[in-house]
Amino acid sequence: MTQSFRDKLHGEGYRLTRERQVILSFLETAKGHHDAVEIHQRLRINGHRISLATVYRTLNLLAELKAVERLCVEGQPATYEINGADQEGRPHHYHLVCSVCGRVMDMDPGSLGASMQKLEEKLPQTYDFRATGHQLTFFGVCDRCASS
Repeated sequence: MTQSFRDKLHGEGYRLTRERQVILSFLETAKGHHDAVEIHQRLRINGHRISLATVYRTLNLLAELKAVERLCVEGQPATYEINGADQEGRPHHYHLVCSVCGRVMDMDPGSLGASMQKLEEKLPQTYDFRATGHQLTFFGVCDRCASS
């Protein structure tokens, strides 16, 4: 976990509890997007005694503090991943969500990232609005579901 996040946690008046550390460590090393129930099950399998309620509360706090990114897709549980801006080597990215199976895939923004940056820069003049971030999610059908 980055020192900047530790400082932010303490600056907001929160302690870095064992449970918060365990959940953050899981998300830092896990690949993909994980919902609270899956995180809870994986941690229990690995011998951590942590309640599902604690996992939910911790994920909500971490999302509020922008340590993790929450992805909400209608009809599915929210999934979480470590915030790319807080993890070296993991740049900001977008998501592709299969409307059939619910699979979430990361998409490298490529040149779209530069276009989004320009759009964010124009928001104050055009809409009197200053963006603090953005999420972009494309919905469709993955190859697996399209071929079956």
